[in-house]
Amino acid sequence: MIKNKLNISQRKINTVIPVDTTEISIRQLDWRRIYREVKSIPRKNSFFLTAAGVFFGVGGSAILSLIPLYQAAQNVDPWVKPTYYIIGIAALIVGLIIVYFSKEEDKMIKSSCLAVQQDMKEINSIFFPNDNLDVD
Repeated sequence: MIKNKLNISQRKINTVIPVDTTEISIRQLDWRRIYREVKSIPRKNSFFLTAAGVFFGVGGSAILSLIPLYQAAQNVDPWVKPTYYIIGIAALIVGLIIVYFSKEEDKMIKSSCLAVQQDMKEINSIFFPNDNLDVD
């Protein structure tokens, strides 16, 4: 019969206690949780603003180009004007949708940052219960 042996050490474990009040000891689980939260915060990218600018430019150009198109109305095919309307309005709608997604991304980034700040405040309150992190 094989017995499971536990490796138990009788050595003393030394814990480092910070001397300076600007340093606090933090549990490794808390540190890893905060690291994962910070790592998962989406980074702000310029794709949405660039794409919205492109679609607003296309939509605006299509609609504004209808002005000279109406002056030359006798020389164009009948399908051209409705096509310009469709392209202009569709591009403006897509631009508005992209702006909405950009604002949603901003909200997600802000809420993720607030969650990390809340975790840090909770950890700080354990070590310094009378200390307010928001005061500089």
